Amino acid sequence: MKRPRTLAAALTAMAALAAGPAAALAAGPCTVCVTAPSSTSLRVSSTAMVLTDGAVGVMSTADKAADLSGEARVVAADIGIAGGWVTSANGSFSL
Repeated sequence: MKRPRTLAAALTAMAALAAGPAAALAAGPCTVCVTAPSSTSLRVSSTAMVLTDGAVGVMSTADKAADLSGEARVVAADIGIAGGWVTSANGSFSL
């Protein structure tokens, strides 16, 4: 089990999880909200796309809350990620 490095990090993570995915967004509520408290919440691979005119909120305390690989894309008006994220190959986030 991975432990937070400091008490402050643990408290920040707990507050973010309690607030939900929308808390990661600057513009307000999310259109697509995904949450997994301690594992990857959003995984998009190959040529898959997540497209919305609204907002995408991703919430997890995992190193990879969001993981995009291959030609995968997430395109939204606002993207908020509370947790880590990674892209590989040509995976991308765009507004």
